[in-house]
Amino acid sequence: MFFKHLMLLYRRDVLLYVIFITGAVVLAVEVMAVRILAPFFGNTIFSFSSVVSIILAALSVGYWHGGRLADKHPDKNFFYLLVSLAGSTVIFAHFVSQFILPFLSDFFSISFGPLIATLTLFFIPSYFFGLLSPFVVKLRSLDLAERGIGQVSGEVFFSSTLGSILGSLLSGFVLIPYVGISMSMYAMGVLVVLIGVVGRYNKTPFKRLDIFFYLVVIGALSIPLFDVNEPEVLAGGGEVLFSKDGLYEKVRVVDKIHSSGQPVRLLRQDRSFSSGIQLPTGDLLFPYTLYYKLYNFFHDPATLTHALVLGAGTGTVAKEINQEYPDAVVDVVDIEPILFELSHEYFMVPEDDNIREYVAD
Repeated sequence: MFFKHLMLLYRRDVLLYVIFITGAVVLAVEVMAVRILAPFFGNTIFSFSSVVSIILAALSVGYWHGGRLADKHPDKNFFYLLVSLAGSTVIFAHFVSQFILPFLSDFFSISFGPLIATLTLFFIPSYFFGLLSPFVVKLRSLDLAERGIGQVSGEVFFSSTLGSILGSLLSGFVLIPYVGISMSMYAMGVLVVLIGVVGRYNKTPFKRLDIFFYLVVIGALSIPLFDVNEPEVLAGGGEVLFSKDGLYEKVRVVDKIHSSGQPVRLLRQDRSFSSGIQLPTGDLLFPYTLYYKLYNFFHDPATLTHALVLGAGTGTVAKEINQEYPDAVVDVVDIEPILFELSHEYFMVPEDDNIREYVAD
């Protein structure tokens, strides 16, 4: 009896589950949008402000237009078509971002560029998600005539906002660090598309509108098969050996030819090369990394017993200190956990008990 009642309740309130999931997706997309822009425009307040502003603007337009559409077409088939369209725009936006963002970053500054990029990529997906809440209010008010419009709309906004909270938390604590942005964006888009497919499949016989509907579905589900994200060669030249979304930035390891003609290996964090080595020797590349030698001018090198390196980078400064002062203990601290793994795998940093690594802020 309990499970039968539960199933009846689910069938009665299935639209609340749909709006819960779409609410989660739109907030997850908002969080990930900042990280998608970061490798091209930096992880700045300009990017964050642009993403929040444009997505809120798109949602507001969607709410307004969705209310008008719901009054004109209070039909669940049409609603589920909009759901699938919303999911397909998420997939499409992430797919085209890899072509559009390099182009935009060449023409716009880091302050104005994020606004243009967010408007180009994320306005339409957010608009489609904004259409859904007014539709659910309308459809549920027709299905549940005994309830007042206030109660119906309150339940819808509660479910949508609760989903948004979950989406925000999942994107930051699970999806970005453990799944990755590309896979997460495609998975969320496919999930929403399939919700539209299942919802529409259970409703009415085939109509002419379904031709457009299934073309959208097939097209959206096919896009990930042609994904060319994480290119092996960067636009500025260089072979990408490693690429992953870290906790704080996009991290890449790149081999390229330096302006001096020397082959080098570089660590790229978002839009900047932060450190590197010369190949095949492993010697330090950037002049700033030699500043640790200033110690020799003020103290007897034989007295060095401990050294602290704030910011691991490629780990090469710690490696150099360890080679020059093998008895000294070198403590290396960084907030990005993945850098320590990369330092050993790609930048010739040895596994040594005197090099102690700490992930801390």
